[in-house]
Amino acid sequence: ELASIAGLRGLRGKFPGALFIAENHWLTSLDGLEGVKGLGMNSDGQSLWLQGNLNLTTIAGLRGLRGKFPGLLSIERNSKLTSLDGLEGVTGLGMDKQRCSLWLVNNQELASIAGLQGLQGKLPGQVEISSHPKLVSLDGLQGITAITGYLGLIGNGALKTISALGGMSCEGQCQLDIIGNS
Repeated sequence: ELASIAGLRGLRGKFPGALFIAENHWLTSLDGLEGVKGLGMNSDGQSLWLQGNLNLTTIAGLRGLRGKFPGLLSIERNSKLTSLDGLEGVTGLGMDKQRCSLWLVNNQELASIAGLQGLQGKLPGQVEISSHPKLVSLDGLQGITAITGYLGLIGNGALKTISALGGMSCEGQCQLDIIGNS
């Protein structure tokens, strides 16, 4: 019943590996990680993986992160997370072994991804943004100039505009899936 990771406040600097926080059903925030300045990646190519933290409402505790992640950024099944505020300092993403760069899936309360506003340039891997019934726009992705392989925008029931992708191109063999966005 871990409800807080504030005891990690002493952590400082860049992690050479990944930050993987999953299936902590009582955790409500990532307060305690403010001193973490950067991330590496694990052997699967993942840099930040937040999954199945059912009561997580904020990731503002990650606001100390700066620079490019060499691997995947994945945020999945955090049913009470409302925004990605805290990731503004992340400027780029690499990809994992499955060739994914950004994976945002099934965060039921997510209404804003503006916290990704620091992302700039090309993403070398696939991007999927799916199953967010409260996400209205893709504001925060304006700095992405290109993706490689795949872009999926699927089942985002409140999505009204994708204008944030206006400056983006698709490189290589690209597939674009835009399905079931009201």
